[in-house]
Amino acid sequence: MSSIREVAKHAGVSPATVSRAFGTPNLINEQTKMRVFESARTLDYSPPRQRSISEAKTRQRLQQRSATFLPDTLGFQFFSPGDETTDTISANTFYAPVLSGAQAEAQELGVHLLVNTTNRHRLLNEPPRMVREKAIGGMLLVGTADQEVLEVFGNYSHEMVLVDHHHAD
Repeated sequence: MSSIREVAKHAGVSPATVSRAFGTPNLINEQTKMRVFESARTLDYSPPRQRSISEAKTRQRLQQRSATFLPDTLGFQFFSPGDETTDTISANTFYAPVLSGAQAEAQELGVHLLVNTTNRHRLLNEPPRMVREKAIGGMLLVGTADQEVLEVFGNYSHEMVLVDHHHAD
């Protein structure tokens, strides 16, 4: 894997231009951007973790002719309705295929999937480390969680998709 400096040298631009090509591609010339992306692909360079899924989708639309760059890590949070030692996602006949599909799609996109299973009531005070440290570009929140838990997650990330969430009304 190459560094940002190696990509810059190969593309004939500054490291700041390489960073800008991945971070704010709308701010640089189209030809320069394509040259940077081609150099990145040639040198097997992956940019640091992206900030959000929506930013990555914007980049993807802008780069369709060149390359697709998405966040390198997504979170998969399973809210276990019972004891997480016995009610695991792999043992759940509904959620196991959901996880399998998410893993297959992540692999297809070349991103990592961090999986966390927790009792849905347990995360009120502190979400998982992957969320607290913003180590992920977005999250799939799977199963039903208390509104307070969703608000805590929302304080850390706005890039969330709720899967099979039943709002208590």
